[in-house]
Amino acid sequence: MAEYILDWEVAKLWLVGALGFGKPLLHVYFGLGIFVAAAMLLRRPFGSLLPISVVVLAQTVNEALDWARYRLDGYPWGFANWAGDTGHSLFWPVLLFLLARYTRLGHQPQRATRTRG
Repeated sequence: MAEYILDWEVAKLWLVGALGFGKPLLHVYFGLGIFVAAAMLLRRPFGSLLPISVVVLAQTVNEALDWARYRLDGYPWGFANWAGDTGHSLFWPVLLFLLARYTRLGHQPQRATRTRG
């Protein structure tokens, strides 16, 4: 199991290097990407609880792996790291979820209907 935990970190570091930006921005892109992909694949609107739940689950698993890495090799992990990663991952998906659920932005425009008279 330890091997997979360390492989996950290697994959994240490779992405950071390949894409040319830091881990916080990686969290932003992945949070938003997972949200949009979940909504599309599950055929649910952004205001549905299912897509946002997928993002929360993915972020929880990622942080659990980070915590496990801390336990394995002393990787710097703590409340500040957890809060930063979680905030970056969830900010835009939560904002889109709330806008879609509680404002007119999330509603389909009504089509005009013709009445025969």
